[in-house]
Parts: sequence; C-alpha cells; structure tokens
Amino acid sequence: MDMHVNTNAFLNASSSLKKHCDIIEAMIGILLKRLENAKQDFDDVNYDRTVESATSIKKRIAVFSREVNSLNRDLQTLESFVDDYANGGYGR
Repeated sequence: MDMHVNTNAFLNASSSLKKHCDIIEAMIGILLKRLENAKQDFDDVNYDRTVESATSIKKRIAVFSREVNSLNRDLQTLESFVDDYANGGYGR
C-alpha cells in the first residue's frame, strides 16, 4: 500500500506559530516600554496590574515558543521517518 503524506503542512504550521509568537513577544516588549514612558499617566494600581499582566503573558509566550521549537524538531524527525518509509526504507 502506497502512502502519500505531505509533512510540509506540519512544518509550515509550526513555523507560522513561531512567527506569531515572535510578533506577540515583540508587541508586548513595545507595550512595556511605552507603559514605562507613560507611567505618570497611570495610577499605581492600574499601572502595576497592566505591567504584571503583560509580563505574565510575555513569559507564557516564551514558554509556548520553546514548546513550538521542540514540536518543530519532532515534526522534522517525523518527516524524515515518513520520507524513509515512503522511499523504501525500514528493510523493505
């Protein structure tokens, strides 16, 4: 039985996730800088809550981004296994 699998879809999706993580991290960095510049315009409670929220999200995105990188490596391994299998590997 022939099996045709396009593993590029996996790699493209994980690459897209990584790009979106990078964009979100950059935007949060800009937000934090702008908040610091505008600190006097906030009351302390709202400023602190906003910075805490943005920092928390930035940390979570960083963790997610590392997981996406790991997923991408695993998908590359899967792709090589599928290619080996589809091209007569594994003792066939």
